[in-house]
Amino acid sequence: MKSLHSPPVPDQAYDVPLATNDNFITLRVTDRAGHTATTHFDVVLDYRQATNPVIALTWLTNGMALCGGSFTLRGWADDPSMKLKGVEESVQTWVKQGENECK
Repeated sequence: MKSLHSPPVPDQAYDVPLATNDNFITLRVTDRAGHTATTHFDVVLDYRQATNPVIALTWLTNGMALCGGSFTLRGWADDPSMKLKGVEESVQTWVKQGENECK
């Protein structure tokens, strides 16, 4: 519900750490006049229902020939919280030798 007496407050975001299982959260706001409003909600953090993240490369394609000692992988992941720990595949298996070699 929008108030006619004051402009709307822009969206605000806060990181709230969660414990595994049940989390009881209380949100309390106070305006300049000292009026308060409180709401409560429960959040359950359950990793048993989590799925593996999906990752896809958009650049380097399988079989691409490279000329140089290093390259940059480009791609996307469907989970913004995932972290890339390293490239496990050796470069040799990505680069075909033969007709695609750099000249």
